[in-house]
Amino acid sequence: MNADEYRPPPPDEPVPGPAVTTVPADGQADTGTDRRQRVGDLLDASPDLHYISWCTDGRCDHHDDRFADEGAEDTREACHKLARKASFQMDHPLHDWLIDLGTGSLIRLVLQTDGGVAYCDQIIPGSYLFGAVLRLPDDPAERTDLVNRVDATVSGAVERYRDEIHAREYDLGGWRTEGLSDTLRAAQPHRPPATGIPEQRTAATSLTVTGRADHPAVAVCRAAVRPYDLHLVALIENGRRVFCVDVLRDGQFDADGWASAGDRRARYAQVAVELPDYVRELGRTARASIGGPLRRVVLDVESGAIYYRRIDESRYIVGLTLYQPRVGSAERQLDAVLAAWP
Repeated sequence: MNADEYRPPPPDEPVPGPAVTTVPADGQADTGTDRRQRVGDLLDASPDLHYISWCTDGRCDHHDDRFADEGAEDTREACHKLARKASFQMDHPLHDWLIDLGTGSLIRLVLQTDGGVAYCDQIIPGSYLFGAVLRLPDDPAERTDLVNRVDATVSGAVERYRDEIHAREYDLGGWRTEGLSDTLRAAQPHRPPATGIPEQRTAATSLTVTGRADHPAVAVCRAAVRPYDLHLVALIENGRRVFCVDVLRDGQFDADGWASAGDRRARYAQVAVELPDYVRELGRTARASIGGPLRRVVLDVESGAIYYRRIDESRYIVGLTLYQPRVGSAERQLDAVLAAWP
């Protein structure tokens, strides 16, 4: 990130300003009391959540939490700081960095460590719902289930509010599409769940490998990357791209106005290398509440998502989908890549 691109974060104790007023379906103004009630109701209905806040222009206007033991004030303030930082970053540095990709604004941010997870979802530009879980189960299956359950809960609350103010559907995290798919699957004969990386029904003839094609992880990525959902996986080591596997040459991406496959590949390669510069400050702020280091980051834009997975101190992988309804499916493919990593 260039020095002239940097924007300072909001102060830890911002000066209170006027709250954003929106108009729901019944035409009545949504007051601060209404938002405060929504935050409290969401915490009451979500036993896994430890902290929830409604952030406006880098401020935590309304919040609720489950902190009652010694040190509660410090924990609460750590969550406030992360909520303010995440919402500000989404509105400014992260938004400005990603908007040139042509896939829309950043609408959902997920930050996960070994100990906790935080979510920041856009309600309208400048207004965000932030939730945090400060303790995650040790069992991997239980952890994944809890993380997804809270993610869907926070995203669902935002989608319902957007429905009320007649804003278009975001399909944050692809959760609405996932819910419809689950309903359809439940109506069909039971099939045993698939494990590992699903076999491609047809060969991905548009598959392109750049960089070290002989790297042992390329075969795993080739099996996972497909036009259906996961469109790109890149390995970065010591700040340099090792290899990239993608299907950006697929004909479905040739719509008018889209950049060429080569141009898109070059831009996403740049994003993959630059990504730690943009999440490092968030990671430092997150340590006081959800711990560290960041092992999983999701940058969910209006048309798709970018995924970060930390392997070790010098290596990480970046995944990409360009389809919003497949944000969840693409991330599961990326998880399968990590599980099969040589």
